[in-house]
Amino acid sequence: DALVGAGVEPGVARCAADDLVATTPETELIAMGIASNPRPPEVDQLLKDAATRCGITQEQLDAAAG
Repeated sequence: DALVGAGVEPGVARCAADDLVATTPETELIAMGIASNPRPPEVDQLLKDAATRCGITQEQLDAAAG
């Protein structure tokens, strides 16, 4: 939702979410603290990597982060 709110097309945002879960199981992401605020740096890196593979720019990621 944050990515779409930052102007990322819904299909591209979905690509990033699907890529993230395909490369790191959801249970592992939860254990790593994906729901924490702030998120651990290693989780942020996984999110960035997935987003980048789907064509999301650093500018869009920054906008989504607030």
